[in-house]
Amino acid sequence: MKILKWSTPLMIVLCILCSCLDGDKTYTESYTENTPEEEDDVAKSDLYGVTLGAYSGESILVSLDEDGDLVEEIGPVGYVVNGLEYDKENDILYGTTGNNDPTFRNGLIEIDTDTGEGTPIGTGAGRYVNNPTVNSNGEMFAWTENSDDLVRVDAAAGTVTVVGNSGLSTWSHGLDFDNDDNLIFVNGDGNIYRMNTATGVPTYLTSIGVTAHHGDFDPETGLYFGIDQTGEGPKNLLVVDVENGTIVDTLETIDDLHAVTFTD
Repeated sequence: MKILKWSTPLMIVLCILCSCLDGDKTYTESYTENTPEEEDDVAKSDLYGVTLGAYSGESILVSLDEDGDLVEEIGPVGYVVNGLEYDKENDILYGTTGNNDPTFRNGLIEIDTDTGEGTPIGTGAGRYVNNPTVNSNGEMFAWTENSDDLVRVDAAAGTVTVVGNSGLSTWSHGLDFDNDDNLIFVNGDGNIYRMNTATGVPTYLTSIGVTAHHGDFDPETGLYFGIDQTGEGPKNLLVVDVENGTIVDTLETIDDLHAVTFTD
């Protein structure tokens, strides 16, 4: 079980004095400055992630390696985040906020990757919105659970438009463009669909039979990384071969992880 807590200064001091044991899923931070020669050996982040936030009142932005291990706790977002997408072309990290966010419900935010701080875009979507994703043309789509449909997002204004009726009943899902710009939807029951971005109509592809929500496709391998559990507590990243409908790996990751996106 990997434990993540937003530490007080006292807790940070205690963490620095402690060392991690092999297999222990806690973490410590090092304040030793690296020389330029050593920078190449420092672990690099492969994914951004956010914690659940629904119980604490705000999500925390973290960086993870491709094994699901914590690289860095970046900082509090200031909002309850229910979806995450890194726009690689424009170097922007987007998030969507939950219906239970106390200050900016159901909206699109931009997240500072250095501090974790979120900034609202516009005045809100006006409906439930989560799982934002951007294709190679810079077009953003997301999902609304008001009507269980695909929505097109105006990333500059933070507004959304329903594309069409999906005919699905959806929960605990993931939505992301694969490396060929196919828009893939993973429902809470593990059923996987390709979404038509012009009509919002799904085409059933396969099923993995379990939840793999709020995930992202690895730009190098083409595999989908989704989270196996909702709510608080231990989490795993499920590595999914969508083409064959198989789970190829299960990676233990930090507690309370709620959404991930690859950094490049």
